[in-house]
Amino acid sequence: MIALPLLRSFVQTVESGSFSQAARVLGISPAAVSKHVGQLEDSLGLRLFYRNTRALSPTEAGRQYFREVSQGLAQLSHAEEAIRSQHTRPSGTVRLNLPLGFGRQVIMPWLHDFSRLYPQVQLDLTFENRTVDLIGEGYDLAMGNTLDEDRRLVARAFYPMQRIAVAAPDYLARQGEPQRPDDLAEHACIRMRGSDDGRLIDWQLVENGETRRLAPPCALIVNDPSAAVQAAGLGWGVAMVATFQVAYHLAEGRLQAILTDFVAPPIPMYLYYPDRNHLSPAVHALVGFLVDRAERQPPPLFQPAQPSPSLSRDNEASVLLQQRWRMAAS
Repeated sequence: MIALPLLRSFVQTVESGSFSQAARVLGISPAAVSKHVGQLEDSLGLRLFYRNTRALSPTEAGRQYFREVSQGLAQLSHAEEAIRSQHTRPSGTVRLNLPLGFGRQVIMPWLHDFSRLYPQVQLDLTFENRTVDLIGEGYDLAMGNTLDEDRRLVARAFYPMQRIAVAAPDYLARQGEPQRPDDLAEHACIRMRGSDDGRLIDWQLVENGETRRLAPPCALIVNDPSAAVQAAGLGWGVAMVATFQVAYHLAEGRLQAILTDFVAPPIPMYLYYPDRNHLSPAVHALVGFLVDRAERQPPPLFQPAQPSPSLSRDNEASVLLQQRWRMAAS
C-alpha cells in the first residue's frame, strides 16, 4: 500500500506547480517532496511529471492519477477535520488583512458563511492594498498576489487572478473594437497606479506565444480598480481589470470583454499564514474553508489562443492551477 505522505506530496505538487512551493505548504523540505514523488513513481512504475530546468508539469498518467487520488485525499482531510473539530472547536479572534476590492467583492460573502458555521470565531478585518508584515503586525492571515519569500510563512495559491480588457458597448460602437494589442495605441485607455510605488501599471497580453508588456496612452489614471470599472462603464475608454471585478457587468451587457484571444494567463492569489504547526483551530478552519470555497466558486477564466511557452515561476503555477480546475471539472 502506498503511504499517505507520498500521495500528499504528489497532489500538492500538482496543485502548487513546483516542489519548493509544495514543500512550503506541506511544511517539509523540497528534497523530501521530490523524494516522495520519486518513490511514488517507482511504486507505480509510471512517470508522473515532466521535469526540466524551467518547468514541472504532470504527464497524462499524472493528470489521471491526480483525478483519482485528490478526491480521496480531500475526503480523508474532511473526515480528519470533522473528528478533530469535535474536540477542538474553533473559537477566538482571527485577524485578516485583505485587498480592498478582492476582499469586499469575493471574500466578504464567504466570510459571512464561515461566521454562520463558526459563531464562536470573531473576525477582525483590515482592508488595504499593501504588502504587510504578517508576523510583525500581528495578523493571522493575509492575501496577496506576490509570492512571499518569508520562510516562516506558508504561501498557498488558492484563487486564479486574471485581468482582461473591457469597454462599454457604446464606446466600441463609436471608436471600433481593437483587434490586436497594438490597436490600443489608438484608443482611450484607463490606467491604474500601483498602491505600493505609485507607478503606472503596465498591461500584459499574449501575442504569438510571447507575453507583451504594454503602456497604452492614458485617457484617465486612477488608483482604484472600482473607479476603473466605473469609468469603463461610462464609456470613458478601455480598462484592464480582474475578471471578478467585471463578471456582473459582462453578464448584464454593460461591459464587453475585448482582445480575449490575447489574454494573459492568470496569476495566483495567495493565502499567507504562519507555519501550519502553529495554527490555532480557528485559523486552520478558516484556511480550509476559504480553499474549499475557492475550488467550488472559481472565477471566469479566458484561455489565450496561444499560451506562452516561456513562463515565469508564478505563471507556471497559475497554468497548473488552470489544469487542476479543468481536471476537477472533467
